[in-house]
Amino acid sequence: MTKNLTFILLTLLLTACGKLPSNGDLDGKWMLTAQYTKPSTDSPTYSDYTDKRDTGISWNVQLDLLSITAPVPLHEDTSELQLGKSHEVVCRFNHEGSTLRLTQIFWHYRAHDIAITPEELETSPLSIVGIHQGGTDFQVLQLSSKRMVLCSETDSLIFKKI
Repeated sequence: MTKNLTFILLTLLLTACGKLPSNGDLDGKWMLTAQYTKPSTDSPTYSDYTDKRDTGISWNVQLDLLSITAPVPLHEDTSELQLGKSHEVVCRFNHEGSTLRLTQIFWHYRAHDIAITPEELETSPLSIVGIHQGGTDFQVLQLSSKRMVLCSETDSLIFKKI
């Protein structure tokens, strides 16, 4: 009887793990350590450096969801919902080859997520976490189990896995 029970539990365990990491080295929690910004999108180099090690900004990748958190509020809901302040943005993404594309971006609140429109993206404070208008496509220049470098048309972001 105990052998049958052990076999059944082992079978259930193996079949229940259908949502294993699917993004390779991209999966996990990444701390933003540095940000290099171009003065303008037509500039050839990322010349403005910002040390991000003490900001506490993290990108968390799991399945097809990217959660970006910051210790400072990224958004305050002023609609009739009055959800308060949000410290988190969630994104759907596609990672194919050397491209990481954020496809849908939402302000995350405990009870409700609010889609970010392209117009809001132009004026939002998401530049501190590496997202600008039109900056939702990143080239993956380096991706290992410990380090990631992403580049958009305006920023180069350097991460360390924790």
